[in-house]
Amino acid sequence: MQNKGFVKLIAALLSAICLFYMSFGVVVNHYEKKAEKIAAVSGEQAGQEFLDSIQNQKVYMNVWTLKQCRELGLGLGLDLKGGMNVILEVSVADVVKALSDHKEATNATGRRRCPEGSRQGRGRLHFALHHRIQEGCARKSAF
Repeated sequence: MQNKGFVKLIAALLSAICLFYMSFGVVVNHYEKKAEKIAAVSGEQAGQEFLDSIQNQKVYMNVWTLKQCRELGLGLGLDLKGGMNVILEVSVADVVKALSDHKEATNATGRRRCPEGSRQGRGRLHFALHHRIQEGCARKSAF
């Protein structure tokens, strides 16, 4: 590989960019923890007032304000913040019944069920049904 040095340079630059954007989250967490400590001592309103008062002050490298740090930081989803958990339960019998349009005349393989009280086997029942259908139709040659 002739471009090994180039690949290492790109990897180093991407790592530096990632660390840079992750540092905004560290700054925001630092000031939010300070606000929580103030809220624990003086009340929740005081903690919120502290955050509001430094909202537009430069808090990171004397360049970015707290508001800008919040905007530039990596956004965490609800799963990373521990905010949402969903469990889906499915009843297989209800799904099969809904997919079959609530038809209960067939079994799981799609074949017709034997009529209640019938002691005939499936073969005899099929033969009897076939003859009933053929009685009303004129016989056609297979060839």
